[in-house]
Order: sequence, then structure tokens, then C-alpha cells
Amino acid sequence: MTFRFRRLEFFLLGVQTLLTLAWLAGASRLEAPRGLLFGLLGSMVLTVLCRSFSPRHPWIRGFCEWGYLYPFILVSYLATGKLIPLLHPVGQTHDAFLAVLDGRFFHVSPALWKTAINHPIWVELCAFGYVSYFLFGILLVFSLYHRYDAATPVFASAYSAVVLAFYVSYIGYWIFPAQGPRYIWKEFLDPLQGYALANYAFNEMDGVSLGFYDAFPSEHTMFSIVAGYYWHRYDRKMFWIMAPFLFLAVSATVTLRYHWVTDVVAGAILAPVVIWISNRWGSWLALLPTRKQTNRDN
Repeated sequence: MTFRFRRLEFFLLGVQTLLTLAWLAGASRLEAPRGLLFGLLGSMVLTVLCRSFSPRHPWIRGFCEWGYLYPFILVSYLATGKLIPLLHPVGQTHDAFLAVLDGRFFHVSPALWKTAINHPIWVELCAFGYVSYFLFGILLVFSLYHRYDAATPVFASAYSAVVLAFYVSYIGYWIFPAQGPRYIWKEFLDPLQGYALANYAFNEMDGVSLGFYDAFPSEHTMFSIVAGYYWHRYDRKMFWIMAPFLFLAVSATVTLRYHWVTDVVAGAILAPVVIWISNRWGSWLALLPTRKQTNRDN
């Protein structure tokens, strides 16, 4: 058994270790579910196992190269949502400040607009785009993994960007917790009317996100821009296939009232930063160090 950790995985394991320690320190005060602890520990064990083997089967090898990342990130998101009250008292958010910023640009927050664009068909399309966002990471990495080897700088850059886009968002949640107008102003907002998918998505999303502080910055916006950039640059056909979904995912953030416009602007500003870091340092972060690099580091 040979451990083949990339530098980015040391970062991921470090983050998960900190979240685990936070759970142990605050579980009793926050009534954090025990399953979350098992998820944190399990994700770290899964990472170690995946980076310890070199399977021959291409699908299993692909999972060990990058597929394990998705459950890892999901556990990090759930842990962040549950543990943020350790730093910020429950109910203490920055939504009022974000609403003021929205009001200065639009006189009144777009969340309060009663316009024709909230037609059920548009709401349904936005719900589809909002939900499809969760597949962007898998589709992006898979499409580039199919075209490029995992040991190439192109794949390393995209892989790094996926990780950084998620975790930069999580850092924002910790520093600047906010819930978004859908939850803060729910007494003042007329309910959005969609069809089957929208209603189902609202019920599921509200069940998961209620009580989470995951509005600032807009992860949907940041990741849509990051995915669009890599598809446009390295897989133009996939870009044109996914462009409508990327547009809907960003549009849905405000239309469905999950985000303030300021959240979207912050996500749009941070996306180029993530791309620049990934292009500049992606190979260093996500490729296995060569013997020459290891000797240089030592």
C-alpha cells in the first residue's frame, strides 16, 4: 500500500480535521447530529483509501482520482451549516446589511419585486437550473477527465478550481453568515408559484437549508462562472450544451430568493480569483509531486 497524496488533499484533510474538532467541542451545545461526526471521519477515511490504491478499472480509478471528492465536499457543507453558530449566535446574521446594499442599487431589494418574470414557467426553469447546479462539478471534472489525463496541468487546474470554489464559499459563510431573503423575509414575500419540480425543489431545499447561513457569497454564481470558463476553454461543445443551465443557475439565485444581489456580485468577483489561483498554482496543488519537486521542497 502506497499513499499518494496531492497537496490539495492535505488541505482537504486539514479542513475536515478542524470541522471534526469543532463538532467535538460544540456538539452538546448545538445538538449537532452524531451522523455528521461519522460523515466527517468517514470522508477522511475514504480519502486515505482512495489515495492508497491504483485500481486498473477506469471507473474505479476515476473515483479514486477525483470522484471521492464530491461526498467529501458535501459533508464539509453540512458540517459548516451546522457548526457556524459556534462563532455566531443563532439568528445573528448580516442579512440586514446585505438588504441595505441591494436597496441602494435598486431602491428596493429585487426579492420584493412583483414582476411578470415570476411566471410559473420561469420559476420552474429557474428551479431546474438551481438544482442542476449540483451536477456541475461532477460533469466538469468528468468531461475533462475524459479528454485529458488526470496527470495533466489542464485537469489539475480544473480540479483545483472545483475544490477552491466550494471552500472559498464556505469560508465566506463562516466570516459573513447570511440566510437570504427567502428565509429572512418569508412573512413579507408572496409565495412563488411553479409546477411539480419547483414545488418539490422548494420543499427539499427548504428542509436542508433552513437554519443554514450559506447565502454570502453565492456559491451557485461562483461555480457557474468557474465551470463555464473551463468548459469554454477546454471543451467548447460541452460549454454550449451547459450554457443554458449555467445561466439558469445564476438567474435562479435571485429569482427564487435564495440570495441577495450582493451575494451574486460577490460570487462573480471571487470566481476570477479562484480561476487565477487554479491556473497559476493548480499543477502544484493537484498533481502528485515528482521526486525532483520533493527534493527541491526539502
